[in-house]
Amino acid sequence: MTKRVLAFNLELYYKGKKEKGYSMIIDLEKTKINTFLEGKAALVASMCKKLKLTAIMNENLTSDLGRKPEIAYGTLIEMMIVNMCDDHKSLSQLGNYYNNYRDLEGIFQREIECSKLTDDRFGLALDHLYEAEPKKIFARIASNVFQMYNIKITKINFDITSKVMWGTYETEHGEEARIEITYGHSKDKRSDKKQVKMAIGSANGIVVDIEALSGNASDKTYNFDKLDGIENIMKNFEISKNDFHYIADSAFFTKKNIVKANENGIKFITSVPKSMKIANEMRNFALSEFDNLQEIEIKTTKKAGIYKLSEKKINYKGIELKLALCHSGPLVKKKTKTLERKIKKEEKAIKKLEKNFIKMDFACEKDALSELNRLEKKRIKKIKFYKIDLKIAKKEVKKPGRQPKDPLKSNVNIKYNIEISYSLNEKRKDEFLKSSCMFVLATSNLDMTGEEILREYKTQDSVEKNFQLLKSPQFVNAIYLESPKRIEAFMYLMMLTVMIKSVIQYIIRQDLKENDEYIIGTRKEKNYKPTFAVIYESFSSISTMLIEFKNDNKIRQLTKPLTKDVIKMLESLQLEQDIFTKGSK
Repeated sequence: MTKRVLAFNLELYYKGKKEKGYSMIIDLEKTKINTFLEGKAALVASMCKKLKLTAIMNENLTSDLGRKPEIAYGTLIEMMIVNMCDDHKSLSQLGNYYNNYRDLEGIFQREIECSKLTDDRFGLALDHLYEAEPKKIFARIASNVFQMYNIKITKINFDITSKVMWGTYETEHGEEARIEITYGHSKDKRSDKKQVKMAIGSANGIVVDIEALSGNASDKTYNFDKLDGIENIMKNFEISKNDFHYIADSAFFTKKNIVKANENGIKFITSVPKSMKIANEMRNFALSEFDNLQEIEIKTTKKAGIYKLSEKKINYKGIELKLALCHSGPLVKKKTKTLERKIKKEEKAIKKLEKNFIKMDFACEKDALSELNRLEKKRIKKIKFYKIDLKIAKKEVKKPGRQPKDPLKSNVNIKYNIEISYSLNEKRKDEFLKSSCMFVLATSNLDMTGEEILREYKTQDSVEKNFQLLKSPQFVNAIYLESPKRIEAFMYLMMLTVMIKSVIQYIIRQDLKENDEYIIGTRKEKNYKPTFAVIYESFSSISTMLIEFKNDNKIRQLTKPLTKDVIKMLESLQLEQDIFTKGSK
């Protein structure tokens, strides 16, 4: 009987170039050959190891007593993070996810039996994560990131988001979780649903602090409590208090927070709530001096924007602050559309009134005047953008029937109605548009200029972008758990995943910027500041071949060389190119 064999040239690749290889004859009856597209998963798994996440999880989640788990808890956590970066599945579906699509040993660099990937094992890993105080674990991992890549911190941006929960989530008898899944102010506008909240501190766009909060947690209370713990964060990252700024949104601006920050010697930058008197005074002054305001240009990733600035020092509750009023040029287009919708809505309401009162007659002038006063108080008062003139008109209405023979008898009745005329108030429209594009910032650092305050505050967008990741498709309705403890642990896992994404994005962007380089995006465009999604997709075409022999020997190799962009990004992240072919050896 003729043997089925294949002459195979095993080619080795180093730095994208084909090196010396060797040929071998493979007996197809004794060999199994598969190819996998494992690049994206291998990238995330390798970053978990690089940041020592897997090792730290193993150290903190594994007890010295009893039997060791068949699959290390650190590896299980790593597998959940890899899955969340790709296409999040519930714990019960993770086994099928990895069974159908993955060369597990190639990704996680250890042998894993798919049959052992049960929801009980993943659930147990979450239980251990909850008990191990995930905030402290995160602090160690985040500290590793900044030391490893030599990143300096001078400011941290803090903010909170909410996540809607679709179950009832009644805490089991005897189970006490640190957070409560309950109703509260919903940032998703879903006050009918229970929720949890997640707080993130971000430096240079990288997540450096995380906290799971109860659904009814207040932003103001969070900032007050965070000011107590900020010195521990600064110590962990070796941040100098002299250079540091605590940056937060308008929820921070309360007397309690400002006094506490002042007592702790923490400099802050925040926005002032629009409803406050000091903000209104700044806006009114800026409107009167609009053409004389300072102009600056701020460049974003896509285009430059013109901002107008005004600044002054004030004494607020006995504490000296500097205020900076900012008029955002980039906001004008968006706010103009909003304003036009408001104007159209008002015009429609006025025309409806006009139509109704043309047909409405009053028997006497007193009744007409009474209705006119009611209109002015209840309806016309709400009109902002139109000048409206109301007046009472008198008209004669012919009586029905024949003309009376007596000339002294009148055949007409006197009726009264309300006439409405209106015109657009251009001055008010202009002032409203300018005012809606204004916001007021405050800082306790009196040496900062208005321009410096604005530029620092605009870094608050980095927190919002990280929240967008938490609300992206792979995280939507991602918490398929009933136990409040597991939900809390999983929330920390979600925020850890966002941290890893933010690290990858920041490091690659910085390296490209320093070398004035770019990568080619999915649409073949030059990308100087790629998002994580673009970076992640660049690894999707990396194909590996796995050759398994009957004697249990295995060989992995790339089916084609790595692209220049992939090599460039691996070098930026300080990852070896063999992460795709290393296996468990």
